[in-house]
Amino acid sequence: ESRSIEEKDVPLPVPGGYGGERMPNPAEINAGAIVYANRYENKGAALHYTRRMLIDSMYFPREQYSGLRTVFSKITAADQEQVVLRKAAK
Repeated sequence: ESRSIEEKDVPLPVPGGYGGERMPNPAEINAGAIVYANRYENKGAALHYTRRMLIDSMYFPREQYSGLRTVFSKITAADQEQVVLRKAAK
């Protein structure tokens, strides 16, 4: 069996005069063989996005497919959360 780890660490520049109004809550999903987490942080002139997904096995029994679809649907929903920027008051 094989293990897969995917990690992303991405700075997201914020245009001058704007700030993060709403950022998604951190997401954490632990489904045993699949562990996922993401987080947005406000770091001055940039937002910082981190994402980590560990898949501990590449082979799953057929009877687990429905549960896997549910887990990956939750991961997809977390990945599609949006950051809302607002122009700062002068």
